[in-house]
Amino acid sequence: MDPGTTLEEAANNLAQMVIADITFDKPPPYPEDFYSIVSKTSFFAILPLEYRYPTDGSKDTQGKTIYRLACGVPPSEGEAPSKAGIEYCRHLIDTYGPYTLNSDKSKNPDGATITDVLWSTRFRTRYSAAGTFFTYFGNDTKEAGAGGSRGARVCLIGDAAHVHPPAGGQGMNLGLRDGISLGPVIASAITAGSSPESDEKVRAHMAVRRERALKVINITRTMSHTVGMSPLLQSKFWWLPIPLYTIRDWGLWMLSKSSFVRETLAYQFAGLEDRVM
Repeated sequence: MDPGTTLEEAANNLAQMVIADITFDKPPPYPEDFYSIVSKTSFFAILPLEYRYPTDGSKDTQGKTIYRLACGVPPSEGEAPSKAGIEYCRHLIDTYGPYTLNSDKSKNPDGATITDVLWSTRFRTRYSAAGTFFTYFGNDTKEAGAGGSRGARVCLIGDAAHVHPPAGGQGMNLGLRDGISLGPVIASAITAGSSPESDEKVRAHMAVRRERALKVINITRTMSHTVGMSPLLQSKFWWLPIPLYTIRDWGLWMLSKSSFVRETLAYQFAGLEDRVM
């Protein structure tokens, strides 16, 4: 697998994240759209979902809005639970979220409080791609001739081919583009039959898909390292008169003011540059 996750990346403040669908006793006191905080030790985000859980017995039977919570859990917190409950989600909000959602009524008497966790999960950040997205399976002889066979042709797409954090929302999208672009290539190869020429076309296509995957991985790696700045990296710049995360915050703020940066990121995240034959 290439590139892999290094030990330094494993200590990143976004090396593990908790995602949960939650409800509040009353609407949170901020605009009803995406709300995020980049702090010294974590990244916190919350947004309302556009659907209601229809499952019978759900504690959302009164029509409460469901919010998606996402929060990085830094190494200092230890291992996050695989299924976060109400108390742990409250802890994340109190520690890394906006003060308007703090559950301590002595500090925030008018704040909203979590009433239920409908679903939650934990994932660990990894960056990897298979060494090749095309190979043969079922026969040791990879070249035809001398009575040999190449074996079954295998193409790797989606999570089987590449793994990376969800920064930029490219995880599922990249896999979908893998599958959609592979359809006509496979159809052509099946029509032409197994031959060195048809196999080479499939191999070339999968090589392009691997290049695209590595590009997305590098983008998400950069974003994750920037937002989830590791304690080790911060300690290397102890001599700066301004904390490194403050420089990061100001840098992100200035970049966000650039229309060129915004349009470039929007173009990349939309996958428009990933149009393939």
